[in-house]
Amino acid sequence: MTADSALVRPLSRAYAAFTTRRMSWTGAALLRIGYGVTLIGILLANLGVRDQLWGPDGLYPWEEFSRSLGDQGYSFSLYALSSSAWWAEVLFFGLLAACVLLVLGWRTRFVLPVLWVLVWSWSERNPFLADGGDNLMRIVLIYLCLTDCAGRLSLDARRRSRRTPDRASARWRAGSILHNTAIVAIATQLCLVYINAGLYKVQGGRWQEGTALYYILRVADYTPFPELSRLVYEHGTLVLVLTYITTFFQAFFPLLLLRAFTRHLAFAMACLMHVGIGVLMGIPFFSMFLIATDLILLTDREYAWLTARWRMYVLERRRHKPPTRQLTPALLTEALSEPLPKPLSDAKGSPR
Repeated sequence: MTADSALVRPLSRAYAAFTTRRMSWTGAALLRIGYGVTLIGILLANLGVRDQLWGPDGLYPWEEFSRSLGDQGYSFSLYALSSSAWWAEVLFFGLLAACVLLVLGWRTRFVLPVLWVLVWSWSERNPFLADGGDNLMRIVLIYLCLTDCAGRLSLDARRRSRRTPDRASARWRAGSILHNTAIVAIATQLCLVYINAGLYKVQGGRWQEGTALYYILRVADYTPFPELSRLVYEHGTLVLVLTYITTFFQAFFPLLLLRAFTRHLAFAMACLMHVGIGVLMGIPFFSMFLIATDLILLTDREYAWLTARWRMYVLERRRHKPPTRQLTPALLTEALSEPLPKPLSDAKGSPR
């Protein structure tokens, strides 16, 4: 084998995979669902105060909003089309309906661009409510429009399952290239978020000293559970370790994605970090956006393995046996082929 063939063959295999196989197909579907659920949570949590937050006579009056939007010159918002309260209601509940359709995966190729316009307009109506999670979400939604995020776990996927796609066709290849390019763009955006956060941290004296987490958990506005926060910041060694782990994890996040083991470690650390942020600092929707974006870090094969392990666990629990057996090919086939158990019912027949 010549040196040229040793180089050409891996490149040709990578090109064939990039143009015929769609990466992180399940991860993109979970990202779609995660964003939709998070947006629904934000809208429902503020349903009773929507007039104060996004209404024409709310905390950010429509006249001031319209003047500020015109001064920017580069932005837009559908809220600027009318100062009437009914128009704000139409846009709010239209966004809520679009989020439901996104979660269900119904006509996603048409719903996603409409959702992005509605989300952008909604965010621009009161930019004082936005945080880093909202900014990342608005960027990733653009990339998500190019992915086949409805290829799994959606009503679109159920409809498309009636016909077998021709994976050798030019249409499939073009769609795969767009999908995979968007997935790489989302992963790159995620890397930029983490590495920028890490590099900003290493410049701060509190982070260099290992005491930053202590001061963060002492901020009254971001401590919804003071007793729980006290359990963390009263242990100096724990604060020191968590502060340095967070800094190094974010600063070296792109390097952790180069190997499978470190990528799994990065995914687990990112989820744990954002769960901690959501609970201890009281910003759950920010954490949910970030965790949803992190879901593209796992491959379809890894999601299939996790699904098989879960189904095997459920299968053995239903048989009242502890899950002590190893995952063999036979058990894997049995777990994937057997449907999940139906919910238990009480004496009246209603699910418990």
